[in-house]
Amino acid sequence: MGVTDLLAVRIWRWLVNQRCRLPIGTALAELGGDGLEEYAAHADGAVGSFAATAEVRGARYAVWRLTAQGGLACDH
Repeated sequence: MGVTDLLAVRIWRWLVNQRCRLPIGTALAELGGDGLEEYAAHADGAVGSFAATAEVRGARYAVWRLTAQGGLACDH
């Protein structure tokens, strides 16, 4: 397992940690409710895509791609 894979696993665990308290004080489990499994599956796909891209094209490219996607997906 490469460094990028280890990073991806740690990020995924952080994203789906049900005990994690958000800045508003609510735990992810409280906020997610019945949709928490769907959210975890989505996070798995997104982080897996990042890891696969990093493996093929390099970590720098994968981060740039995520940054571009985030910028295009958010209108703020």
